[in-house]
Formats: sequence, structure tokens, C-alpha cells
Amino acid sequence: KHNPDCKLWLNPQFSLRIDRPTDICLTLTQSLPNVTMHNNPQPVALYIVAVDTEEVVLGTVRGLPDDAPEAEKRAFAGLGHETGVGGSGSTKARRVRALTNTNVVKHSGKPQRLREMTVYATLQPRMYTILVAPYQRGMEGPFTLKAWTNYSVAMKR
Repeated sequence: KHNPDCKLWLNPQFSLRIDRPTDICLTLTQSLPNVTMHNNPQPVALYIVAVDTEEVVLGTVRGLPDDAPEAEKRAFAGLGHETGVGGSGSTKARRVRALTNTNVVKHSGKPQRLREMTVYATLQPRMYTILVAPYQRGMEGPFTLKAWTNYSVAMKR
């Protein structure tokens, strides 16, 4: 709506797998560790986006043969299950292409020029994508994303 030329899929995205109800604190810092930044931070927003299980790319799932049926791989990987204790294979969410009322679980608000922003959420078991979204195309800069949780999670770029 506000940025019709936006190409979300080009922004940094991180897959997040939650296996049980979990509290999470995400902190985005626009700088590099131990480096003093003299430029202004970019206007950015931080989004936690729920991913449908069909939008998950399954790699090799440990404990299952490569030719196992897709449904069996998804069940073993814990996708779509409350307890999700399956093998820790390489599962990764597809890149987010749109932000909607139904897929955005939590966000930092309007894009702001802040050196640091934090988002708190309680997440249910499923796959999520963490999206770092600058407001306009071409805005780039160093950042650090840190996550604190009360239970073990799997997060990868």
C-alpha cells in the first residue's frame, strides 16, 4: 500500500522453527558488533511471519530415507504437530513474498530510523519467517539480529 515497488523476497529472511509454545525476544541492531557507526540508521521494520506447512522446503530429514513420502517427512520433521519432536533435518521456509493480516503474527510497527528495535511475542508450534524489511528499495546496511527464547528453537538464514 505505502510502498508498491517493494520486493519483500529480496530482504534478509530467517527461518524459525518452534516446537512448543515459546516466548521470544528479537532484537535488531543496525550496526556491527564492536563497531561505532557514524551514519544514520535506515528506516526498517521487523516482522514475524507465520508460514504454511506447504511453504516449507524439506531437505534431508535425519532418520528417514530420501525417498520417503513427503507427508512422512513433514510429520517426522514436526511440521503441523503440537509436539514436533521429529528429527532435526534441514527444513527452511520459503521466502516471504507478501505481508497480510493473516500471515503477520507480530511486527515492530511502522518502519523507523532506530539504531535498535525489539519485538516480543509468544509463538505457537510451527514454522515462521523473521523478515528484516527496510522501507525502500536499495537501502542497505549492516545489522545484527539476536533472539532470546525460553525453549530451544531452530533458526537459520
